[in-house]
Amino acid sequence: PTVLTLPADATPDAALTEAAPPIDGVPTESLTEAAPTEENAQVNEQGYTITTDAKGSLMLLLPAGNFTMGADTGFADEKPVHRVELTHDTWIDVYEVSNDQYKACVDAGVCDVPRRTSSERRSTYYGDPQYTDFPVIMVTWEMAQTFCEDWRGGRLPTEAEWEYAARGKDLRNYPWGNEVPTCDLANYSYKDDEYCTTDTVAVNSRP
Repeated sequence: PTVLTLPADATPDAALTEAAPPIDGVPTESLTEAAPTEENAQVNEQGYTITTDAKGSLMLLLPAGNFTMGADTGFADEKPVHRVELTHDTWIDVYEVSNDQYKACVDAGVCDVPRRTSSERRSTYYGDPQYTDFPVIMVTWEMAQTFCEDWRGGRLPTEAEWEYAARGKDLRNYPWGNEVPTCDLANYSYKDDEYCTTDTVAVNSRP
């Protein structure tokens, strides 16, 4: 999961209130209602404002504005192309929520252990020290929401909020730009049953 945050007095736009449930086994994203402290905020080499919240998660500022959502090509649910406006500044986690971050919530008695502690190719995964920085998987929508709301003080983002964070305002096809995906840029299935790794990779290992 990644966390997105709003100012404490802000509410989501009416058009952006429905968060899509995650697919079991796939990392999710989250949105918080209270902005992290900006005392240590700084501008990185790419020109983005970043900070670290109270739970130690690196976050990036998404300034208020509008963007083009959807695509004329691709799947039916990507159409039609339309404009969406985000009326408030928001913060989103730079990386997916890791096993270690989720385990802190479990250890505090707030979250439940993932429904399965193994992964696609690993008999041990969650709780295994080798994979502390790998994304937590096998959590339900409700479990992800508990992590976001009760542990991080936020909520899951809407589809529009997530796309704005990933796509930006320049109509890029991918978070890194328009370059065709490679296994150096993303961990994905690129042809039928052929995969980059056949399992998860560390949360900070791809753009």
